[in-house]
Amino acid sequence: MRVVRIITGMSLLTLFFVMGCRDVFEKDISEKEVVLVAPADSVETTRATLTFAWEERDGATGYRLVVVSPSFDRIELYVLDTLVEGNQYAYTLEPGRYEWGVRPENSAYEGIYRWRVLTVLENMEEQQPEELP
Repeated sequence: MRVVRIITGMSLLTLFFVMGCRDVFEKDISEKEVVLVAPADSVETTRATLTFAWEERDGATGYRLVVVSPSFDRIELYVLDTLVEGNQYAYTLEPGRYEWGVRPENSAYEGIYRWRVLTVLENMEEQQPEELP
């Protein structure tokens, strides 16, 4: 019985050295995606400050949020690339077309991005001069 415990302990120790400690303790989320909540896909809004939101994913300790303009196929502006601990992030955008995406991450694995498109429109009400009495 003692020999079995020694062999089991040595096997686990070997596993730690071969795979690395974090790979043993972190959940493999490399094939996982998040469910995007807001803003909706292809939304057009005059609101400049938007809250990006998604559902939390089991095994993720953070979420990579990326925003580019006008699209990932033709990036002119790399607007935002941040690691968020929770499942939402508020950010203010200039008027224009954007694509944004989120993927789950932990210290050992990166999941798959989910993408959406949004357009921030000029707010014409803010640009109108006040009428004098």
